[in-house]
Amino acid sequence: MKFNCKYVFWIAPEKFRHFFGNIPAYNCISYFLELFELHGIEYHIKTIKKDKADINDVNIFLVPADGVPDREVNNFTYIDDFTHQQITGAALYQKENILWCYDNQVKVVIDRSRECVPFNIDKMIDWMNSHELIDYSYFRILINDKNSWSKHCNNFALNPKYKRLLLDADFFLFETYGLKNNPLTKDFNMKPMSSKKKYTFSLLAGEVRKLHRIKTMTGLKSLGLLDNSFYSTVNRYQSYELQKIMAHEINVETYNEDYKYRDAFLKYKDELQIEKRFDPDDNNINLNNITDRKCPQEIHESYFNIVFESNWNTMFYTEKTYKPIICGLPFIILGCSHQNQQISKMGFIPYNNIFKFEFEEHRAGIDRNRGDKYIEGFIEEIKRVCSEPKEIFSAAQIQYNLNHFEKIANTKSLMKHIEYTFESW
Repeated sequence: MKFNCKYVFWIAPEKFRHFFGNIPAYNCISYFLELFELHGIEYHIKTIKKDKADINDVNIFLVPADGVPDREVNNFTYIDDFTHQQITGAALYQKENILWCYDNQVKVVIDRSRECVPFNIDKMIDWMNSHELIDYSYFRILINDKNSWSKHCNNFALNPKYKRLLLDADFFLFETYGLKNNPLTKDFNMKPMSSKKKYTFSLLAGEVRKLHRIKTMTGLKSLGLLDNSFYSTVNRYQSYELQKIMAHEINVETYNEDYKYRDAFLKYKDELQIEKRFDPDDNNINLNNITDRKCPQEIHESYFNIVFESNWNTMFYTEKTYKPIICGLPFIILGCSHQNQQISKMGFIPYNNIFKFEFEEHRAGIDRNRGDKYIEGFIEEIKRVCSEPKEIFSAAQIQYNLNHFEKIANTKSLMKHIEYTFESW
């Protein structure tokens, strides 16, 4: 479906990198434009300082949040330090072009649409303010779920005056729909299909070196629960800084004597950090990983899906949650506290008739003791449900959730979302 829109996206005069180039014809200058491509929405490209802005158009300069931290200057220990430099570094690098945009009434949007709100977003905005990078009439930051700042599991609170600078990308909902329905991605297995069940569960663990994932994986392995399952892992983050952060967190965890599955963690952590991809043809190991946008055949051959969401400090939903919905599988989420129940606020029906979510009463993430209890409870629930008769996985809400997804993620819904995102300020 084609829509005639007057969306003009501006690029810097120097050669720009194609931010997403893994699917044929999808050469986008930033993440959010992938949604335009997947859904067949028309847009135009103009060049800063070369072309003239038409005030009748919706003019946007999308700045990918891909600033490169200076490893010689910064000794990163936490991911928020790294993210700070990604966002502020990208803005500072484009300062001259950003100021030109302000002078020519072109809106500037930092594109972080595949991620949630960082804990220290207020410090980033303070920093950009001090460097004269923000014009409140023309500047915004595009993130995945602008309300996730209120769902952090610690006492994080966003400065109220900065809240209006955040735009909700709702990226993964619309991306997953596009991948499911675009003819160019028909071989991505993103639709329900009848298959003989071979596995109790499927688990697309993603970047397994994230602490909540490797702790859970080692616990599941110690109980033999991975033996009758299909799982995949990747070692995505190749940057020196991110590898150092993850190695630091894993090393600290080796001293955690109170964790029930500590022995399993020590025994299996190295083995399970070895990459096990489901797509052997995918050799792209950067953030544009094509694996995120595919489903393996094995997911359709499993009775239920375990979702390892991106983190356990912040509640937001990615393609990891939407994949089992569009593939027609019951699922359980390892993520932020109460994340399994919160999907009802989007209109989906949780699988309370299959899974018991008592483990979510323990606070995931920030508090180590309660975070341990959360993971321990999650592992015990997987152990319990794997012993249940397989008939319980034929849940009535499978079709309802799929139908609801089609309703809220279709192209018309995306068009309304785009109009609000770029034209309401």
